[in-house]
Amino acid sequence: MSEHNKALIRRFYEAWNEQNMEEVVSMIAPNFIDHAMPPEMAYGREGFLKARALGKRALADVHIQLEHVFAENDYVITHVIIHATHVGTFQSIPPTGKRFAMEAISILRLENDQLVEHWECSDFPGLLKQLGAKIILENGTAT
Repeated sequence: MSEHNKALIRRFYEAWNEQNMEEVVSMIAPNFIDHAMPPEMAYGREGFLKARALGKRALADVHIQLEHVFAENDYVITHVIIHATHVGTFQSIPPTGKRFAMEAISILRLENDQLVEHWECSDFPGLLKQLGAKIILENGTAT
C-alpha cells in the first residue's frame, strides 16, 4: 500500500508540473480538506480550484521539485522545493518579477487513490526574504 501511495503522489506532482489539471483534479477527493488553506477558503475540489486560480494569477512557471517521499499506510509525507516567478500580488506583496525557491513539507492522506487531507509547513519567511519583503519581528525590528 505504501509504495502504491508514493507512486500516486509522484504522479500527482508530475501532472501538476505538466499542467495537466484534469488529472490533478481527478486525484482530489470531492470531500478534500486542505488544512493549509486560509480559513475563508472552501474545502473540496472547489476550494482547491479556487486556490489554484489565485496562485496562478500571482505565480508563473511553477514547478514542484520532489526531494523526498515517505509513506506509511494512508499517509504520504513529502519534502518539495517549489520554484516559481512572482508575477502578481501575493500575500499583499506587489509583483516583483523575482524567481524564488521555497521548501515545504507536506503530509497527505489518501483514500481510494485520492487525496482527502493535506497539511503543510512551508519556509514562508525564506520566500518573503527572496521577494525582498520586510519581516517585522516581535521586538519591532525588521529583517
